Amino acid sequence: SSSLEKTKDLADELAGDRQQLDQRTRELDRRMVQIRTAAEISRSISAVLDPNVLLQQMADLVRSRFDLYYVGVFLLDDRNEYAVLRAGTGEPGQQMMAANHQLPIGGASMIGWTIANRKPRIALDVGADAVRFSNPLLPNTHSEMALPLMSGDQVFGAMTVQSAQQEAFDEDDVIVLQGIADSLATALQNARLFQQEQSNLEEIRALNRQYVVQAWTKGGQAAAQPEYTFVNQQLEGRAHATDPVDYAPIEVSLTLREQVIGNISLDVERNSLLPEDLELVEQVATQAALAMENVRLLEETQRRAGQERLVADIVQKARSTTDVDTILRTTLNELGRALGAADGNIMLNIAPAQEVEE
Repeated sequence: SSSLEKTKDLADELAGDRQQLDQRTRELDRRMVQIRTAAEISRSISAVLDPNVLLQQMADLVRSRFDLYYVGVFLLDDRNEYAVLRAGTGEPGQQMMAANHQLPIGGASMIGWTIANRKPRIALDVGADAVRFSNPLLPNTHSEMALPLMSGDQVFGAMTVQSAQQEAFDEDDVIVLQGIADSLATALQNARLFQQEQSNLEEIRALNRQYVVQAWTKGGQAAAQPEYTFVNQQLEGRAHATDPVDYAPIEVSLTLREQVIGNISLDVERNSLLPEDLELVEQVATQAALAMENVRLLEETQRRAGQERLVADIVQKARSTTDVDTILRTTLNELGRALGAADGNIMLNIAPAQEVEE
């Protein structure tokens, strides 16, 4: 009997050990799946450069891959006073975003606390520190984790992950999901920098286009809007000697820095222009626009150099004397000669002594 009891106790002990081993194996498998999923999510979001797409894609991926009830992403407003919901999963997320759902920083909410303290936080509806989840749009929430979105010392917002299971999260889940939140913050910062660079680039392009328009408008006015026409005398004579030739007009723009400064118009025999001929015309138009811009820049440089030399000459002649009348007379004469002026005068407005003292 004693031997049977010992055998039974040993069997129970082995069964208990086996159960613990199975539990640890399942837990290890769960952690490995979480780590692989986190790496996959981080790779997926790192390539997205649109902040809105980035946030919603990340929220949907985390919810589906971790089998969660709800995931939401909050970002700080311009004054850093409120966290505004920018992405939410499912119908509840869409409804809250449509209502501009926001939470005060440092308030009683999980998100507000996490952003203010820059620490993750877990809330459960069971145990000694049980909380009551009261969002009517998320009635099945029994566990929630809030994670700060930080890159370096800068905090952008926070992410909430919610489960319909009790005691769904532990400290190991914090480590895994915080890694995802950190990747999201970095990707979000990169997306914002990319958008800023795109905005700066577009501003530079707009300034370049404006400069080209102003420069060529001024140059065209000085040259009375130059236009050149070529007529092929041989083809014209042949057209008069035989039946009239059916011509079709084609136009190719002269484009410089995304701005049209002119165009090339050709009359060719209908259906005689091959695709490679049109490509040749476009290439010539591109090179012609660049060549004209180079000539304009050269002329502008020469004109500025001439003006600088003229200014230096006038200043030198004016400084060669210490007499005020001579300086004024020399300056006015040189300016009049340089500009081809018919008349001119210089007036000195000297304040009375009392105003000078005041």
